[in-house]
Amino acid sequence: MKKVLKFGLMLSIAFSGMMFTGCEGEEGDPGATGAAGEKGDKGDKGDDGVGLEDELKYGSITVTYTGTRPDEVAFTKTITYKFAPIGANDLIEYSGSGINEETGADQYRVMRFLGSVDDVYQENYINLRLNRAVGEGDAIVYSFNDFEVYSNITTDDFKYFIINGEFNSYASEAGVTGFSYDPATGALKFASEFTVPGENNDTGFDLNVSTTVDAKVFQNIGQSGGEE
Repeated sequence: MKKVLKFGLMLSIAFSGMMFTGCEGEEGDPGATGAAGEKGDKGDKGDDGVGLEDELKYGSITVTYTGTRPDEVAFTKTITYKFAPIGANDLIEYSGSGINEETGADQYRVMRFLGSVDDVYQENYINLRLNRAVGEGDAIVYSFNDFEVYSNITTDDFKYFIINGEFNSYASEAGVTGFSYDPATGALKFASEFTVPGENNDTGFDLNVSTTVDAKVFQNIGQSGGEE
């Protein structure tokens, strides 16, 4: 008797499920689109990016290399470095004038890049730090704390090589010509020319380096002077 009741209950449940399934209606059409919400507040304006005109307006350094390539072919290459680092500290650091605190000499720092300055990819540059002091008999003496170059040299026959070196001693021995500096406009001009022996440059041959600076620098009028 219990088995009959249990079987009847199972049939009743199954039949009820079939009835509910059969009575389920079809899905209706989507309702109408609601009204658009209110427009949000306008975001703050971002800072302007550094434009190429900003990097170019502080003058340039032109370098002419004359010598023999590593493959023993004579060459002459002129490169104009005209892009200045102009970040919050870079502009003063690499386009500045002040006093060498150790020697009392006037000091001028100019660094320029071949292309737009980048923290990672731009390694084609020239970096100069010139001292100008009064020597014996009021003679003006010039010396370089830095005369650093990193130049990628490409040729018309699709070869390339790199000139990378610090030529401070050669530049200091040669001195400079045509020096002028106007604090009112920041205009700094001078030229330098010297020869680096083959054993001390990447070509392996004597290399003539001729440099012309026509740049603008910022004068340090604070208590802290130039670099040593």
